[in-house]
Amino acid sequence: MSHSQAKSQDPSAASLHTVMDFLSNTAPDKVEAAANRLVAPDATYVSLNFSNPELKKIMPWTGTDKGPRAYSGTFLGVANYWKIEDFTVTDKFASGEDVAVFGKFTYRSVAVGHVITSPFSIHAKVHDDKIVYFSIHGRHLRDREFFPSNGFLGCESDHGRQTGQSRR
Repeated sequence: MSHSQAKSQDPSAASLHTVMDFLSNTAPDKVEAAANRLVAPDATYVSLNFSNPELKKIMPWTGTDKGPRAYSGTFLGVANYWKIEDFTVTDKFASGEDVAVFGKFTYRSVAVGHVITSPFSIHAKVHDDKIVYFSIHGRHLRDREFFPSNGFLGCESDHGRQTGQSRR
């Protein structure tokens, strides 16, 4: 179903289509075009938390930001540290402008090869065919299980230089 068909039939379906279109285009070579096409200029993006300066030091894409660049920047930033091995949507639904998506993802650390599988949840809002709010949450990557006692998994604010020091 095209986006215009979804919109004419059901606003919820149109909102869900917009969010799923964005999620299906988050690869590094596609995400900037998708963000420019599907995200409102003043849209809010929340990644993992609203604001946590300590976490932002090791995962620069976390926190709250605005505009299409915040959306593409998050996925491009994550790609510097993690290779996406799987991104599975298990449930999705919409009510008017509100969209919820649930699933799991599996990432592999580029620096040290550790694999993480985590559930995720997304709450998005779509207005006039553009995403205006997007909040994504997954298992907190600072969990002790992801940071071995002898080193660091490869998320570091200096874009991948590994120090060998754990940041707990």
